[in-house]
Amino acid sequence: MINVNRVVYYVLVVGMLFSIGLYIFGLGLLVTHPQSPPNSLDPYSLIQELPQLKPYSVLMLAAIIQILTPVGRVVAALLAFTINRDGPYVAISGAVLAIIILGILLSLSGFSKPSP
Repeated sequence: MINVNRVVYYVLVVGMLFSIGLYIFGLGLLVTHPQSPPNSLDPYSLIQELPQLKPYSVLMLAAIIQILTPVGRVVAALLAFTINRDGPYVAISGAVLAIIILGILLSLSGFSKPSP
């Protein structure tokens, strides 16, 4: 039997520590290599600029990891409940994950943008 609280705790702590480490590293890069902020925060520019260790791309990656850490918590809880064969909690965690995914997909599609 897996301790769900322990699994969730470790996912949250590792995500938090990793994002904090990236924030500190990105701020260090920004101090040593000053640059003006980009005009837009395009995910494709993140992919191109991250190997070059540009400060704002590292900071954006830290923010993305910080935002996705709670999603990882839901996934970890879903897996732990599934392994424990705890049906009601599997259903609840699955529903929460489905709502999160639906919200992400709707926001990416532009559905949430107000009309002028």
